[in-house]
Amino acid sequence: MGWKDATLTHRQYLAWGAWFDGEWHRPSLSDHYSMQIAQEVRRVLSRKPNSIKLEHFKLQFERPTEKTEEDEQRQLEIDKSVWAFRLSAAHSRSVLREKKRL
Repeated sequence: MGWKDATLTHRQYLAWGAWFDGEWHRPSLSDHYSMQIAQEVRRVLSRKPNSIKLEHFKLQFERPTEKTEEDEQRQLEIDKSVWAFRLSAAHSRSVLREKKRL
């Protein structure tokens, strides 16, 4: 960011973060090239090539919303069911191995 040593102060980090937040919706040059390539590919495959605009390929980013208690409970139930499945599968494999040994 223009200074000689590689250290970054907290204030510089906050300034960089504020700048970066404003840059999410401004495509860089390589982003524009990627958008143009996608536009041309879509035009080739479309029945109405003139209806395909470059703005259709611009990605929009949103900040994540705060998780509610309900979301956390739902995620907890999903995690529990995944682990229960994994443990039951591991248990059944070990039982099969024991049966093969006998």
